[in-house]
Amino acid sequence: IFTLTAYTQYENPPVKTATGTVPEPGRTVAVDPDEIPLGSIVHIEGLGERIAEDSGGKIKGKMLDVFLPTMKHCIHFGVKQRGVEIVIR
Repeated sequence: IFTLTAYTQYENPPVKTATGTVPEPGRTVAVDPDEIPLGSIVHIEGLGERIAEDSGGKIKGKMLDVFLPTMKHCIHFGVKQRGVEIVIR
């Protein structure tokens, strides 16, 4: 079981992820690379598949930060506990 939070950004141009991509809702999650290798495809219970494209200083251990389009979406998302499986490493 992982703890899920959400993040967004307002930078123009967008700040690239740890893997060099531009984050996209429905695709990007930030992970602890010691827990889930960057570039992995993960299946998140209730959300589906995402790509571990980013990392962050506050993302430690069994945590994921889901990229969403706006702060309003992030606030509505809140904090969730979900099962997470690595589909492709």
